[in-house]
Amino acid sequence: LLETEIQPPALNKLNVSCVMNQSVVALPLVVSVRELCSALQHNPNHNGLLIVGRNGVFRGLLLRRSALLLVHNQAWKNEMHAGDFVKSSKEREMLKLKKYEFFSGITGDDYQTEFSLLPYIDQWPVTVQHDCPVPRAFRQFRELGLRHIVVLDDMRRPVGMVGRKQLCWLVKEDDMDDDGEDTSSTPASSVLLMGGRQSPG
Repeated sequence: LLETEIQPPALNKLNVSCVMNQSVVALPLVVSVRELCSALQHNPNHNGLLIVGRNGVFRGLLLRRSALLLVHNQAWKNEMHAGDFVKSSKEREMLKLKKYEFFSGITGDDYQTEFSLLPYIDQWPVTVQHDCPVPRAFRQFRELGLRHIVVLDDMRRPVGMVGRKQLCWLVKEDDMDDDGEDTSSTPASSVLLMGGRQSPG
C-alpha cells in the first residue's frame, strides 16, 4: 500500500521521533482487570497496547483485539490458548467494539484481580530507536508488510508508535514545496498520529 520510495528529499533528514504518535498506551506486565478495561475504553483509537516491565522497559505489544478477547473471556479466571484467538464470523457482533456491553459481566471483585499479560503479548514486535531515519522505517514497513512499529528510547522504554497512515501521508508530494517545506494548512506534527482523529483519510 506504500509507494516504492519516499520522494521528498527533505524527509531523508527526519527521524521517527518527528512523526511518531507520542500518545502511547502503556500497561504493566501484571495488570489489574480495571486497568485493562480502562485502557480499552479511554483509548478507542489505539490498535496496540504497549506492555512495560520493571523500570518502564518495553516487554511486548498486546493487540487491541487480543485485549478485548481477554476481557470477554475473563482470562483472569479462564486461561486462554492460541485457538481462542482464531477469528470467527460472530466476533464483531460478540465484542461490540465501541459499546463494550460485555464489560457488564465483570463484578467488583473482578476489577481488583490482577493477572499476567505475558502469555498473550507479542514479545518480539518490530522496534526502532527514536533516532532511526524515516526512510529506514519506511523500508521496513514495505518489506515486512507491517501495520506499526514501536519506537524506543536509549533505555528501551517505549516513547511512541509509527503506523502506515503516517507514512502514507509523508509521501504525498503535493503537501511539500520545492524546498521541502510543509505547505499544507495543518502542521505535520498535528496530523501524523497513528489512528488519530486528525490523520488524513
